[in-house]
Amino acid sequence: MFNFLIEEKIEKRQYQFDDAAEIVRVGGEGKNCGLVYPTGTGKTLTAFIALDHYLPRGKVLILAHTNPLCQQHCRDARALFNLPEAEVNLLVGKVSDKKRAALWRQSRIVVATPQTIMSEINKGTIDCSNVAFAVFDEMHMANKKYDYVEIAVLCRSMNIRVLGLTASSGNAERIRILEKNYGLRHWIYRSIHDEEIRRFIFPKSERPVVLDYPEEMKIALRSLRARIFKLHNNLAETRLIEPIQKPEDWDRRLPFCRLTEMNELFPRLKRYVDAKKREESFGNGGSTWYRYIVLYGAYYKLMHLFNLFVTEGYEIAWRYLLELEEQARQPKDGVASSVRHQRNVAERILNNRDFARFRYVLQELVFEKKAHPKTAKLFELLQPSLARGEKVLLFSNYKETLDILRAEFALKNIGADIIAGNQFMKVKDQQAVIARFAAGEFPVLLATTVVEAGIHIPKIDVVVNYSMPLTGIAQIQRGGRAGRTAVGLIYYLIMDNSNDSSLYFAARATNKTMDRALKREQRIQQIEKEEPGKHMLRVKQPDLPFKSGLPETQSKRNGSRRMKSLSKKVVQTELFPVKKE
Repeated sequence: MFNFLIEEKIEKRQYQFDDAAEIVRVGGEGKNCGLVYPTGTGKTLTAFIALDHYLPRGKVLILAHTNPLCQQHCRDARALFNLPEAEVNLLVGKVSDKKRAALWRQSRIVVATPQTIMSEINKGTIDCSNVAFAVFDEMHMANKKYDYVEIAVLCRSMNIRVLGLTASSGNAERIRILEKNYGLRHWIYRSIHDEEIRRFIFPKSERPVVLDYPEEMKIALRSLRARIFKLHNNLAETRLIEPIQKPEDWDRRLPFCRLTEMNELFPRLKRYVDAKKREESFGNGGSTWYRYIVLYGAYYKLMHLFNLFVTEGYEIAWRYLLELEEQARQPKDGVASSVRHQRNVAERILNNRDFARFRYVLQELVFEKKAHPKTAKLFELLQPSLARGEKVLLFSNYKETLDILRAEFALKNIGADIIAGNQFMKVKDQQAVIARFAAGEFPVLLATTVVEAGIHIPKIDVVVNYSMPLTGIAQIQRGGRAGRTAVGLIYYLIMDNSNDSSLYFAARATNKTMDRALKREQRIQQIEKEEPGKHMLRVKQPDLPFKSGLPETQSKRNGSRRMKSLSKKVVQTELFPVKKE
């Protein structure tokens, strides 16, 4: 049945064989294919079954965006294909430049990072003319500046069949971008609700846990919000953002600029300041308009501090505040302009009565070792699971948060260790931590976003989102870690009326939109297959499944009430609801 794949080592899942046959079929028609599976349901194995068909025709290239993921694919390929080990090789940054050309020539399967492949193509050391098939894992990573796009363009020019793998393609607009970048003409999509998928995975229960603010936290936030409010309205003098009225009640969420909005604002502010400087004479006008650049920097840093304090914890916010104080102590003269600018921004933040009150309360919270609402709830939720000997995977977007949580677990005599990205840990250290976790040496694995995509971690019973996933696909990938070998449980620790709730609902909306968009693509494909002469028009779909019809602030307030309602009812979103007869 197979050319080189060892059949005895493959779990028999009919949908994988059907989808691999479909990939080969449309490839024979000259079409590239996109494959969308939920995390943990076998995208890689489906790709292996498909590429087995292409191996007799030439070389196969498997691309992944990280070194650990490449190593995992290489190990799997060597184990599952009846090929000499010398013909399945890894091409990543750590491989010596002198060895790369020889490894390329002798290999039938090459697993590589896109940066390494593009580097060798540009140097002319590798020849892609004998490549028959290329697999792009985590294809959603592609953008205009990423090497995936350049390699995909090269594949199209050389008539190399392409297969893109992902757990989330995004909305209809994003699907069009992926189709353009990879030359995709066909989609295969399976959701976690498909009957074929449900037979091979365990149910999962999603539990958003909405947390309120203790009184001491509210006191600190009133002062911090007052400082941000003044900075916002000072920056609004440029008319690039709308001024806001100071709220009289605590429950109202202020329409401060989010950090993503701040990133979009800066180029406009820079153009505004440059234009104003040109309008004035060569006097001191430049320093006058530079004030708005400093205001922007102070606003940005305070919003970051605000989010750390609310969603991550007291200690990490305190550490960031101390960094600001260190920046304010930098000398005025004899330093680089960037250092001088940081000093001006830090002084703008610190020299304020409202901020001084916030600093005092935060210092008391840290020195008295007050528990953040998330930390207190975390140990309450995990106690039953740990008592049953279950394994826990906890996600945070910040390595510093994980360091703090590891110390908290140690105080409670609970074993925990950290896995983080290459800037914090070497690949061999990451693999060592995963091996120790798999061997049962400790029950809690604390992870940054590096674990979201691809890296295999065996047997996870509970996933805790201490920090919210930043995207819809991150939400799918994190949730896919649980429920592979037993019933899974997924917690979301959400501070009410905060950035947590915004990210939670945004990710859910994105995934619902993706589901609708891909199902529509499949319907179109089916119609075109049944009526070959008929070509359906693909139009841009709306990003959201509904429009609230409410002003932004009112919509946010309703969202807050919805989160409180979720918390009171203890909603458990079952991913496999029982159908009523």
